Amino acid sequence: MMEILLEVQHLTIAYPQNREVVRELNLCLKKGERLGIVGESGAGKTTLAMALAGINNQEQTRSGTVTFYGKQRGIILQNAMTCLDPLMKIKDQLKEVLCKSRKCSKKEAYKQAEDLLEEVGIFPAKQYMESYPFMCSGGMQQRINLAMALAADPDLLIADEPTSALDLSVQSQILKLLKRVCRDRELALILVSHDRKAVSALCQRVCELKAGKLTERTGAEKPGRLGNTLNESHGEGEVLILKNLQKSYGRQNVLQDINLTINTGEIYGLAGESGCGKTTLAKVITALTKADAGEVRAECVQLIFQNVYRALNPVMTAEENLREALRAKYGRRKAKSPWADQKIREALEMVEMKADRGMDRPAQFSGGQLQRLTLARALLLEPKLLICDEVFSGLDETTKEKMKALLKNIRRDQHLSILFIGHDLETLEELSDRMGVMYGGYLVEEGNAGALKNDPWHPYTKKLFRLARGEQVGADSMTPEKEGKSDRVGCPYAGRCPYTTKRCEEECPGSYRQKDLYGERTIRCFLYETENCERESSDIWMHSRV
Repeated sequence: MMEILLEVQHLTIAYPQNREVVRELNLCLKKGERLGIVGESGAGKTTLAMALAGINNQEQTRSGTVTFYGKQRGIILQNAMTCLDPLMKIKDQLKEVLCKSRKCSKKEAYKQAEDLLEEVGIFPAKQYMESYPFMCSGGMQQRINLAMALAADPDLLIADEPTSALDLSVQSQILKLLKRVCRDRELALILVSHDRKAVSALCQRVCELKAGKLTERTGAEKPGRLGNTLNESHGEGEVLILKNLQKSYGRQNVLQDINLTINTGEIYGLAGESGCGKTTLAKVITALTKADAGEVRAECVQLIFQNVYRALNPVMTAEENLREALRAKYGRRKAKSPWADQKIREALEMVEMKADRGMDRPAQFSGGQLQRLTLARALLLEPKLLICDEVFSGLDETTKEKMKALLKNIRRDQHLSILFIGHDLETLEELSDRMGVMYGGYLVEEGNAGALKNDPWHPYTKKLFRLARGEQVGADSMTPEKEGKSDRVGCPYAGRCPYTTKRCEEECPGSYRQKDLYGERTIRCFLYETENCERESSDIWMHSRV
């Protein structure tokens, strides 16, 4: 019989004003066991994870016991970047942990740090040892956090939403990595997440935290759907026009020849893996970053940031954060008026938050609640175009469904246009009228959202939808970071595409417009060049050639 590693008895955790988030909770975890804990945003998952990791919070009152029978616990948190010191190189952060936990010399720690990076799939390890955290993608940052957790040689690994902000391709890699590391090291794992599919795929047992209680679930659950691609008509005119947009950072080409139009009342979904340029594009549209070349015409834009933990002033209350947005647009006097009070109440109700939470500070909210607050702040300013950058990444399935319905209602009632950036293709396809797919700084395919899902043309788009369906996809030999370099010639996807020809390696394809069953599609691939399509008539539509 397997030995017990962690035992929780009658655990109750409450915050000020007697707000209990965990009630009389009992839990038993055996050595080498993988347990998944799911629940809605604000259910107390992170609070429970911190308690299980032995991390105390002075604002909490606790009763009951958490008994750990092992030697060491390791934890991976949701926001990878905030867990790393931005002023220290990766090697120094790993060496610091290793010297403290393993009592080794700095020379020994350096070699062990290199071994840890290779264990978590970071190659070449020596190159990344000399990097700072901000130089690494989100997936790499999360691998580094895992390496730091493993540095203490734990018996138990607690992962709190480790993949919520990552694209499908990187999510799959991190989940496989966690499974391999736990198997090779014979570690027990507690995976805390709102992603029921990921939890069911990785864990042997799944429990749900609801109303402070932990209930064991049998069988995997699949998130529901609201329906198919929206076919609602939108108004005339454009709220966004991008022409031949270019942006680079040093030798890295982040945006290359981007042409994009969003119409009034339209939801446009933008997909692509980490590092492809989606967030940079959002910053260029909102003038937070200046493009190197090209034209941007945008009207009354508001951006909801991906990193909600840094989007709100931590010193101000939620209400003060919202009022500050009104002050910036309407002035101090109007921001203090009864009109402003009413606007703030309506904004909180619109995102389904209680008005009495307005006096809480950002640190007292869960990640999902913070995202709803940033949405409320954006809507206060009555934008014509709302840019949502990974706004669902920290939400559980129930809250996500409510937010989808909310965005649809806002679009309908206010005739609002939305640029929805994300890596969850199911959500993008469901919400969007049209979709675009980015890769290596290029917009490689664009068309009707339902058409892209049912009949993807570009090899990369096809791969993304296969990953979304849970299919096994072979490993790639090249990363997007390498492909965006300015000295690279040819198609950006040539190093990973199974249809690559010599021309693909030597020449970059143009952007070709073709007809499909749903209308018009734009694609950047030589397979769809007019000369290769051999169309006899402009009335004949095409299908995928891959």
